[in-house]
Amino acid sequence: MGRWALGVSIPRHEKEVVSEIEWNIGVHVCIVNDIFSWAKELIDEAELGIDIVNAVAIVMHWDNVDVATAQAKLAAQVLEIEAKHY
Repeated sequence: MGRWALGVSIPRHEKEVVSEIEWNIGVHVCIVNDIFSWAKELIDEAELGIDIVNAVAIVMHWDNVDVATAQAKLAAQVLEIEAKHY
């Protein structure tokens, strides 16, 4: 998304080099967004009847944990992704 927004193109021969980083950036952004938007999405669900589509809800359901635990698990995933590139 960042490349698109900035109008940057990567030559075909370099795409393989950056593909893992780009994937991890996308996952990172999505998880961080879901952690920080959780409270607002709960309000939207209550006020507007909008279903929550959020990684926090998925982890809560799959792992049968509370909100804080789900957010902590997701935060740990973010740190793992960051550690791959720093």
